Amino acid sequence: MFRGVKAQCLAVFLPNDTAKHCAKTSYIILLLHLHAKPNARRNHLLPGPAGRWTVRLAAPPQDGQANAELLAFLARVFGVAKRSVQLLSGHTSPFKKVEISGLSDEAGAAILAHYRA
Repeated sequence: MFRGVKAQCLAVFLPNDTAKHCAKTSYIILLLHLHAKPNARRNHLLPGPAGRWTVRLAAPPQDGQANAELLAFLARVFGVAKRSVQLLSGHTSPFKKVEISGLSDEAGAAILAHYRA
């Protein structure tokens, strides 16, 4: 179902989100472009401006605590193991790129649509 950034089936995802099929499985790899805001009262995922997701995190931005909280929170939201969520870029920046693997295309679309509403 997911062929690339410009595919019609990606209308459910924001423009900065991409997904591609793994060669041997029926799972996809989802790339999310996020803006992380630490020191919030609770963890929360929000659709942000210009096709970017905003994640409010309860952890402080010290010693990687916010990054660890981000990965654990996204694993809970998408229902995958923590090892399936990787921080690709933005280790010291609020703008992050996260890869989520082991997710079916229907589940990924449904979860993002739920948070978009």
